Amino acid sequence: MQQKLTILMPSYNRGQYIRKAVSSILAQKTNFGIKLIITDDCSTDGSVEIIQELQEKYPDIIEIILSDKNERLLANILKAQVKVKTEYFCVLDPDDYYTDELFLQKAVDYLEEHKDFTIYSSNCMMLYDDKSEKSFIENNVKEVVFNFDDLLKNRVIITQTAGSIFRNVVYDQGVPQIIKEAIGTPSESSFRADTERYIFHLEKGKAFFKNESVAVYRIHKDGIWTKENQFHRNLLAAQAYYDYFRYFNYTHEYFIYHSLFYAKECFEELKKAITVHEFTQTVVQSDIERLFAIIVEDEKYVKETIMDSEQFCAKKTITVKKIIKYLLPYGFVRLIQKIWRQ
Repeated sequence: MQQKLTILMPSYNRGQYIRKAVSSILAQKTNFGIKLIITDDCSTDGSVEIIQELQEKYPDIIEIILSDKNERLLANILKAQVKVKTEYFCVLDPDDYYTDELFLQKAVDYLEEHKDFTIYSSNCMMLYDDKSEKSFIENNVKEVVFNFDDLLKNRVIITQTAGSIFRNVVYDQGVPQIIKEAIGTPSESSFRADTERYIFHLEKGKAFFKNESVAVYRIHKDGIWTKENQFHRNLLAAQAYYDYFRYFNYTHEYFIYHSLFYAKECFEELKKAITVHEFTQTVVQSDIERLFAIIVEDEKYVKETIMDSEQFCAKKTITVKKIIKYLLPYGFVRLIQKIWRQ
């Protein structure tokens, strides 16, 4: 059968889960061919041997990419992304798995019939270590269509990685330069996950969301996102939205406002940490440098492009001053002042 869809699986030390993830792909019922590219980032837990065994068993479906050194997630997944030759692709992390054996078929059928759509997405169940479950998207909507304008008006539903299928229209001409240049920089995390993938494809077409559970998203202590504390989650989001602003050639103030929102949330987490005497367990000096560098960039474009934002900026400045007051005993004031002047 002609291959129409490629599943990308970036792997690093997920040996205890990866068989189930791959089995859930092989169990998919489709009237078209699929390809699975597993790209391993120098795992040390036996994952490589499992991946090689699976590839030998299913050579027509599975392709593997192995690395002799750890390159981190962005570089790892891009090695697989550039190999996508099919019209559609998706990403399934090796610790997640599909539960609806018709999911890929339903997604491709919809996208085949609706050429102006670039995303088909569905809900997922979050599975915790204690075996409890919870829907990733909790609302009563049955199905809905979105476009890029809806994103700019905060009216989209971005589901988890396992629940989305994409038309290959962003990476089909190669990896955008801004993403390649992010490897090994603080912007690396901005271009490696669900939100980036969804936003960039939404700019190219419409998105359809069907509220049915099609996969399981494991929540465990070693997850890339779940192992971060709330401060670092907010810091990653502040960086990401600023980077999306850059990706779209410094247009759409939506991204700047979101970056500033998460920067403010960083300050709230710092305040909490200082109050309970856990500041040094929450952040390191480079985190503060990065946070203020993001704010300086955000504020520059707020001042240049948004003329009626005085109230918003005033509130943010008050928050910054408040946090500086909290930071006084920790010797960061000179550092902050130096960054602020740059």
